[in-house]
Amino acid sequence: MLKPCSFCFGPATLQRICYRTIMDFEYQETEIEKRFQTEVRNWLINHIPQSISEQTTVDNFDAEIPTYTENVRKALGDQGWLSPALQKEMGGANLGPTQLRILRSELEKFGLEWLEEDSAPVISWALMNAGTKEQKTKYLQDIASGSITVWYNSIQPGATQDLDAIGISATRDGDDFILNGLARFNGNQGSPDYLWTLALTKPIDSSKASITSFLVPSYLEGIAIQNDSSLVAGTNRYVNFEKVRVPAFNLIGNEGDGWHLLQAALKSNTWALDNPAAEQVNELIEYAYKTIRNGKSAADEPVLQQMLVEAFLDCSVARILSLRNRWMIETGQPITYQNAQLSLLTKRASLKLARVVRDVMGAYALLDDNDPRAPSNGTFERQQRQSITEQNPMAGPDLHSGIIAKEIGITLGPESENRE
Repeated sequence: MLKPCSFCFGPATLQRICYRTIMDFEYQETEIEKRFQTEVRNWLINHIPQSISEQTTVDNFDAEIPTYTENVRKALGDQGWLSPALQKEMGGANLGPTQLRILRSELEKFGLEWLEEDSAPVISWALMNAGTKEQKTKYLQDIASGSITVWYNSIQPGATQDLDAIGISATRDGDDFILNGLARFNGNQGSPDYLWTLALTKPIDSSKASITSFLVPSYLEGIAIQNDSSLVAGTNRYVNFEKVRVPAFNLIGNEGDGWHLLQAALKSNTWALDNPAAEQVNELIEYAYKTIRNGKSAADEPVLQQMLVEAFLDCSVARILSLRNRWMIETGQPITYQNAQLSLLTKRASLKLARVVRDVMGAYALLDDNDPRAPSNGTFERQQRQSITEQNPMAGPDLHSGIIAKEIGITLGPESENRE
């Protein structure tokens, strides 16, 4: 199908041949998918309080908002939408990749992407595949329903096992383990009920340390969750363990399997495959069209025009790669370097987009959602901070480059690491 790009309907200077006039890469939804989209949208309209849907970030919650969000989480859990890929009998919705994309898209339209319980499908997968019968009975339904929340160690999918990066040690003491140390966890706002924790252990029959995972109740004595002082609030928190006694019942899988279990669980999670920058790029283009400088639209300025086109193309390529990954998962093909490739592209594009935003918006890009003059309710101010945190050496482009190199069988030397 031939379809002109939206740019072609802009100023005359943009009326040039665009790759989308040659081929339409838009995903065409089936009638069944459209009905599911309508079902999700109608449910959100009827069940999400306006006070929550107007919150564009987790940085600036009103005092009453956390109480409402707890109720919304439970309502989403009743639909099976906190662990949407999990089987229905376990509290999920048994959604496929396409339905997951639709659900995520609709949540984002309501400003609810921060309500996505990323830890729920991850820990649910681990329990389904490595948990005991008693653990599945005790935890799965409550996790999927939103009755309990779980944070997990901040480890990137595909990262190489590194014993030195594990900040917590676990020592046998009778039938229990004693945990000590400091680690960073992924988690949304509020406090967790459980912490899926990786810790260094030394099995009795081995002289070497290994990594073991525990599902640790957060109320245990000796656990202290540090205040969030990161650039982007609500995403990562440090937790300190001081002589925390954890029953052996809370060990997930076998001793020494912790790293591989977490990596497999992260790799199984298809919940967050979409490109989050798509809506931001569209809003930025609209802002440029509507902003008048020196008597003409900002989108008519040649330099800004080129920047916007490049941001649009980066976003489009990421969308195509996301569709490829989803197709591979849906058809049962193994994922090797593909997720790392998409993450590498989006993180580099995010930093590039931040520069484009500043050039197009100027100082307005730094206004948050507390300022009525902020474009898009402060979305771009948060994007500025997010783009910096995504370059973290422990989880940024260098890590993904290494994963790609490993999967395709090449070695990254000093020259190739520095070459752009």
